[in-house]
Amino acid sequence: MRQIQDIKFNGKVVFWQHVKDVQRAKAWYIEVLGMEFEDQISEDLLVLRITPGVDTKKVALKKSSKENPKTHAMLDFRVENIETAHRTLLAKGVEVSEIREVSDYRRDIQLCDPDGHVILLHEAVVQRRLQPLHGE
Repeated sequence: MRQIQDIKFNGKVVFWQHVKDVQRAKAWYIEVLGMEFEDQISEDLLVLRITPGVDTKKVALKKSSKENPKTHAMLDFRVENIETAHRTLLAKGVEVSEIREVSDYRRDIQLCDPDGHVILLHEAVVQRRLQPLHGE
């Protein structure tokens, strides 16, 4: 019997976001979330780097009549400080939720891009895990 090789991922990830207007979406993702333009593949498709200068995680914006689900987040980005992210988005005039305490280890905020796609920004609250239990 032939053994199937393990799939070897190279660490690169591309998230596809179907949008109505590629240039409007590009401007929003760059101006609001600080992503970096990488390449215009065609008039209807471009690629942004999630973290400027880092080539492994990208968002592809594709003009399409398809709709990504708008009932829940398809993109969930971890940030270093949720309060700073919240203040920054509010200062940019972005409609953003209040900070939610999801669990003892996670806080998040929710916003929508120009096409109404739900996006989460979250902070993992690692330091809470380090506190002694039961007031010890």
